[in-house]
Amino acid sequence: MNRYAVFFLMAAVIFFASCKSAPQIVGAESDAEVVYRQGRHFFERGDYNEAEKYFMRVISEFSFSIYEPF
Repeated sequence: MNRYAVFFLMAAVIFFASCKSAPQIVGAESDAEVVYRQGRHFFERGDYNEAEKYFMRVISEFSFSIYEPF
């Protein structure tokens, strides 16, 4: 492989790996809101499997929160 191909392959791997990370949430009133808003981030981008992880975390760790579904 020539070095340009290796460079572009490494750049693509880094780019796609960074796209999966949850955004930093600023101004949230609670940890439950942070996790909920991170889930919304993935949901709005169509990554439903990742969003589900965050929503399930809200349900399991923050019961009785206003962000937990009834």
